[in-house]
Amino acid sequence: MNEIRVIVRQRETVMARIPKLGSLEEPDIEIVARVDNVLELLVAAKQYKADVVVTTDNPEDRGMASHLLSEFPDITLMMLGNDGGVLIEQRCSVLRRVSAEHKNRIAETLRYAVHRPCERKEPWGK
Repeated sequence: MNEIRVIVRQRETVMARIPKLGSLEEPDIEIVARVDNVLELLVAAKQYKADVVVTTDNPEDRGMASHLLSEFPDITLMMLGNDGGVLIEQRCSVLRRVSAEHKNRIAETLRYAVHRPCERKEPWGK
């Protein structure tokens, strides 16, 4: 299986949640860059040919997300919600939500989204 290259937007809320997710410490998932702003994120996405960008699900990052998806249509966005859940978004308007209660499924869902983009079924059969 191919390694999934991840860029993390270093926002306080993201950095606080990353250790709790644990799912980004899988053998096939590598954090290739940690960035502070949108310009650094765009440069890193191109430089590292990133598969995933981890950020927050807030209005500022949503604006950045639409620009990122238009610039890099194959990228997957993993947005951390205030409720503890995760929203995974791709260019084809497929949204996958992983609730806080099922955070052990984040890595599985992320792999599925990256390796089978825009497929509408859930990896666990829903």
